[in-house]
Amino acid sequence: RLGCYAEYRYPLGTDVTEELGNNCAALAGEVPAPTVFAGRLVFQRETALTHFLHDQTAYALQRRLLFHGVPVIILPVRVWDVAKRG
Repeated sequence: RLGCYAEYRYPLGTDVTEELGNNCAALAGEVPAPTVFAGRLVFQRETALTHFLHDQTAYALQRRLLFHGVPVIILPVRVWDVAKRG
């Protein structure tokens, strides 16, 4: 409706970083100046489990795409502690 072209790609696999890296690298060959935006979850109260599960994917993707010449911007996504809120 706004006159902007859009499409999506949906890779499936067991290694998230590898599949996203391959998908973004292939897309970089089709788009003149690609920029990838990734989100990093930031918890109000971080535990060892949340750190282990949610911390490294965006950075691993950034490292992988750096060598393909694709800039990656990592944005913080704030996650509220619903038990303490209210």
